[in-house]
Amino acid sequence: MTLRTTGFMDVARGMYERMGFHRDPTLDYLVDDGDLLIGYRLSLAPRSCRPDRLLALDPSMEIRELRPEEYEEAGRATVAAWAEYAHPDDPESRPYLQRIADIRDRAGHTLVLGAVEDGRAIGSVTLELDAKVEPDSPRPLAPDTANVRMLGIHPSARRRGAGRALMEACLERARASGKRTVTLHTEHEMHAAQALYWSMGFVRDAGLDRVADDGTVLLGFRLDL
Repeated sequence: MTLRTTGFMDVARGMYERMGFHRDPTLDYLVDDGDLLIGYRLSLAPRSCRPDRLLALDPSMEIRELRPEEYEEAGRATVAAWAEYAHPDDPESRPYLQRIADIRDRAGHTLVLGAVEDGRAIGSVTLELDAKVEPDSPRPLAPDTANVRMLGIHPSARRRGAGRALMEACLERARASGKRTVTLHTEHEMHAAQALYWSMGFVRDAGLDRVADDGTVLLGFRLDL
């Protein structure tokens, strides 16, 4: 079963993704007025036969706080995930990718969790519990809120459950720290990430939306614990 929707119909997309629809870029269609219609597909095979229902974390994979000697490798893996969304003509893209890569700089005041497989760091996520990645940020954390930043899995290691496992670990750490809400931001074009967040119970919160320095609209999501 297939369907198309627009990038702005967040409520509809959330419903489709909770029902098991998945993004299918081959179904995307550009209409005459320039709007991009985003394609989704749903397999009607029995749920027990769907590959996405069989995903489980590989026993060789660990989800844990990164060690200093793993920062550089984890930073490269995380940057590889974000690089596909970087805009070559945007002067802000390169500095932001460098900031993502520099895990050592933020590990002292945020929690950086990694997905480590057979001793190799394949991705990471940063959780702001008591401080922001940017200590001088004009948007301080609310006392009861944790914020997820910079989730990324190396493209070669996707579809094996690492991203979801990192997110679940963030929720566990937030609960253990007494937080009542977890927030995050993503971009319109990050459809796979949005599908993950919807499936975990996050909801859109337009009150969290903001515009980055380069003009990119960052979509706010929230999960009440």
